[in-house]
Amino acid sequence: NNGMKIALLAALAAFMVSVVTSPLYLRKFDNVPYPERALDFLKAEGISGNVFNEHAWGGDIIWHSYPALRPYIDGRFFHQRFYDEFSPTLSGQLGWDRVFAKYNISIAILRYSPTDRPRLNDRLFADTRWRLVYWDDVSLVYVLTTELTTRAQHLSADLPIDPDRQLLAEELNFPDEALRKASAR
Repeated sequence: NNGMKIALLAALAAFMVSVVTSPLYLRKFDNVPYPERALDFLKAEGISGNVFNEHAWGGDIIWHSYPALRPYIDGRFFHQRFYDEFSPTLSGQLGWDRVFAKYNISIAILRYSPTDRPRLNDRLFADTRWRLVYWDDVSLVYVLTTELTTRAQHLSADLPIDPDRQLLAEELNFPDEALRKASAR
């Protein structure tokens, strides 16, 4: 009888471990869209480094991509002084680049801008040191150009449209030749 109880407990424990360690356990139940495809892209391209990310995505980045990708912030840590640095950086206020340099950030994984107000996405898209290399329905990925792998150097070169703002190149004063070249891709 004790042997049956031990076997039942062992089976139950094995089942619980299999559920908790399954990626499905951590997904889709909180209704938060995670940057899964963006992380897959970075892995496929061999791009790694310190990541500036949305607060809600830090744990997901750790779960799927650590140590190749090391998030700036995740749900385990909330110190007001740290968050006071995060919020202005995310909104693209002056000094965002000093925060990036302080933490050696070479990748930014961000959600689309929720309003017309300026955001870090705008700063990164306009900064020639950064390149938008990937976007999908959930996230946008910017990489410091010096950190792009040789294989990834071609990504979104001379991009005439900012998918976050859907600004056409002519609004950004891109030359007509750049527009024709990009539309021919």
